[in-house]
Amino acid sequence: MVGVIPLLHNTTLKNREPIRLALDFIKTRLNHLLVLIFSALFFFTSPPEGVYTPICISLIVLLGIPHGAADHLIHSSLSSKANLKKYIFKYIALAFGFGFWWALYPDKALLFFVALSTYHFGQEALENLKVRDIRFWDIVIWGSVVLLGPLILNYTHLKTSFDSMSSSHLPDISQWVQVSVGVALIMLALSHAFLLALSYRIQRTQLIQLILQLAIISTLYLILPFLVAFTAYFIFFHSWNAFKHQYTWLASINSNYSIKRFAKDLLLFSSIAIASLIALICAFRPDTWVGLTVYLLIVISVITLPHTLLFDQFYSARAKPK
Repeated sequence: MVGVIPLLHNTTLKNREPIRLALDFIKTRLNHLLVLIFSALFFFTSPPEGVYTPICISLIVLLGIPHGAADHLIHSSLSSKANLKKYIFKYIALAFGFGFWWALYPDKALLFFVALSTYHFGQEALENLKVRDIRFWDIVIWGSVVLLGPLILNYTHLKTSFDSMSSSHLPDISQWVQVSVGVALIMLALSHAFLLALSYRIQRTQLIQLILQLAIISTLYLILPFLVAFTAYFIFFHSWNAFKHQYTWLASINSNYSIKRFAKDLLLFSSIAIASLIALICAFRPDTWVGLTVYLLIVISVITLPHTLLFDQFYSARAKPK
């Protein structure tokens, strides 16, 4: 009988092994599977712009924007002296100030938003891969290949859309310059990944992950329209990772914190952001999908500014030993 107990125990462990592997997959690679399914659906069905644009906008609004809806909780968790009312006031003031800048100087506001987003996307990507001793230029390089490169490669199409909605006009950039800059950024990021490995700031598995992510990003923007590729990356990589980072942080502070509670905490400010977008659309009533996309871009940009400033503090706090 004594010998049967270890046998039963081992059998139980073996039965649990598939469950453990499934959970590990969900934690680490489910987003890769989802982006593959999402991309394949669009690639093989080839829906027209009038079909995929509202789908992408809906996904960005419902799944992308909420990744910043827990900013108030992150702010409160960073310091015992945090003043939530003061933070919300600053958040709204920054958002309205940036929105006013859009109204006055849309071309300058757009350039600032691209630079800001480049930094934010690069920081999140490197933090998610747990790169050691992340520096400013590390962030700029990876933010450029994640966001700036695809924007440059699709510059002609995006310029037409922006110029149609604004009295300002972006400068022309020849096709060969766009391709040259895009390829140069990819090669720079690839070289930088190997330098990180040689300087022992990442391990071999992290190097493989960086190269894999670079390959995924390049493939997305090569085979899919810009908006579809951006939606895939924004939801299944950037927002997915941000949700994971926030929940893990909040759960490490409060052992009783659950995913259900996290979802409830996201609801309030997600609703406010989505309601603001709907109000903006009702006020200006864009008559094209391009116009609607531009207004979505503006709403995202004004909440990205305070969100990026907070996440810079957040990632610095995560890097400190507890």
